Amino acid sequence: MVLPWTQLTDYTLKDAGSLDGLDLSGLIFGSGSLPDRELYWTWYNPFYAYDDRWALRHEDWKIVFYGRGEPTGLNAWQLFNLKDDPKEHFNVARQFPEKLSEMHARYLRQREKDSKSFFQKDLNK
Repeated sequence: MVLPWTQLTDYTLKDAGSLDGLDLSGLIFGSGSLPDRELYWTWYNPFYAYDDRWALRHEDWKIVFYGRGEPTGLNAWQLFNLKDDPKEHFNVARQFPEKLSEMHARYLRQREKDSKSFFQKDLNK
């Protein structure tokens, strides 16, 4: 979602590199739709010790990890079926271990694409 906001704010990225993203401005302004794809995000909260978030959503499923630092191991993750549980009250990781493994593999593929140096370099200027 970086690129549409840069367009709206007239900010120019110094080096977009291989940034993976979609222009969501059509969806935001009501003239487009969201294509089928994985949504992946990380969230670092420097103010609360256990409020970092790592997540991936694909179709009706979402895996998420809340805590400090990068998640390690499959057991650290929670799995939610958003079609049946849109408010994420029921972790179904134990009931669907195959789905958890599939979603975790998807997360790892997305995480591999991250370019920390791009963000660090751009934010420091």
